[in-house]
Amino acid sequence: MKKVVTVHIAGEIFQMEEDGAMRIQRVLRKIEMGSANGPALVKDIEQRMAVLLKEKATSENLVTREQADEVLNTLGYAAYLEDDQARSSATSHHTGYKRLYRHPNEKMLGGVCGGFAAYVNTDPVLMRIIFVVLFFGFGTGLFLYLIMWIVIPLARTQEQLDQLTL
Repeated sequence: MKKVVTVHIAGEIFQMEEDGAMRIQRVLRKIEMGSANGPALVKDIEQRMAVLLKEKATSENLVTREQADEVLNTLGYAAYLEDDQARSSATSHHTGYKRLYRHPNEKMLGGVCGGFAAYVNTDPVLMRIIFVVLFFGFGTGLFLYLIMWIVIPLARTQEQLDQLTL
């Protein structure tokens, strides 16, 4: 039996097989990362997705992985999953470490705090607060930020953006 999780999509509650929920979450994250209007676009997609999932779900609002894939295919996002499968098979020799990049979509100045937050899997606001405390408390925050801005490369390709969300 597959693990079932509770998922909230556009205000609707669904019981979904875990692998199907993960696939939908991965696609939504990619859409949000790849678009300047990410959050608004994801909200619209979630609303349409909720309608389609309601049509596919069983009487208990249970959605299988196959049904989740059908919805993603209907919405035209199946290529995102195929791209993941191709990348995972092509990078199966991955060395096991994440690269640190400046985040182009989560930036106030140079994307250093956004990239560092993605690297340590935390909120960019927390990183910004830490740099402000370092600046005012110890006088090193600005210096560190400028050095990191120079040294850390900007994530430019989709593969580099994907590494920010691993």
